Amino acid sequence: MFKNITDSSKSPPPPSPPSTAASSPEFNVTASCGTIGLEEFAAIQSCGFWVEGVALTAIGCLALVTNFVSIYGFTRKELRNSFNYLIVALTVVDSFFVVFVMAEYRYVDRQTATLITGSYC
Repeated sequence: MFKNITDSSKSPPPPSPPSTAASSPEFNVTASCGTIGLEEFAAIQSCGFWVEGVALTAIGCLALVTNFVSIYGFTRKELRNSFNYLIVALTVVDSFFVVFVMAEYRYVDRQTATLITGSYC
């Protein structure tokens, strides 16, 4: 009626420990992602040049031009009031922001190129 608990010959084997993500190949980052070749790396760098180099510079220059037009327009004698002075102050701060962002992206781009290629571009 009662089963002997101490009888080891009839007990099931102990459960196996659960597999970890590091030992399983489907969760291994290097196994699922792979590596990129030099052609793919060159394509990524080229895309970065066009987006961060050309597009950012063009949009930044357009922003500076429109900011200067706004400053000129809002400081004319007919439009001088306290609210327009606030608009001018905001435009000046925005111009500084655009200049610093363009400089920062150029600095980061040169740092990345130095780390990747080992030389300063």
